[in-house]
Amino acid sequence: LLHHKGKGLDEDDKKQIKAMQELGAGSDGSAKFKDNCQFTLRVAFFACVLGSVVWVPMMRGLFPPALGSKMGMAALLFIFCVKRILGQTIQTGIGMLWSTWLACLHMWVLQGIFPGGVKHDTPMYVTVFGWANFMVFLWFVYWAKCGLGTKMCAVAYDIGFMADFLNPDSAATYSTNFKIKAEGIAVNCMIATSLAAVAALLPNLLPYPMTTAFASMRASALKVRSEERRVGK
Repeated sequence: LLHHKGKGLDEDDKKQIKAMQELGAGSDGSAKFKDNCQFTLRVAFFACVLGSVVWVPMMRGLFPPALGSKMGMAALLFIFCVKRILGQTIQTGIGMLWSTWLACLHMWVLQGIFPGGVKHDTPMYVTVFGWANFMVFLWFVYWAKCGLGTKMCAVAYDIGFMADFLNPDSAATYSTNFKIKAEGIAVNCMIATSLAAVAALLPNLLPYPMTTAFASMRASALKVRSEERRVGK
């Protein structure tokens, strides 16, 4: 376009076209593009590996049957958890596991005290106790100084658990009487979250480590130092 006879193009148009042609032309832009493509392929591959827990019969047989319905949530958590920097992924995964464990522990205690939750023939104080626990748990999570992802995970799980506990017509299966059942919903939610947190580490580690916090900070520091020297001249 810049070698065109120039019909309809003024100098400002030519400058803008030249700037657009230079986008991504540098080695830095090319390297970032390759890294992004590689990381995308890694994430897609391990997302499929996570999905094999449902898709592949041999893999499905290694886990409780009730886990299948939770793997959609596991895939979603995997996408939210996976980060370009390994340290960030570990931090996010720990937050997810901690918040899920809190929600599961809350339901395990409630189901231990009142097995089966609220039913049509249970006393009113069971319902009041359930609602009071629900409100206190939500207040505690939102009051705590933790990340937004941790709050969202804990609240999302606990709302689902408490909806079953307070619903007299609920047929959901939970661990009761302070025992742990393999088919319990909270147990399988914990397993699904654990699988998502572990799978989120793999895109950055396999087939070889891609980006660590140390390498990222070192590259950023060198880039800033180089820019300071250039400006100083």
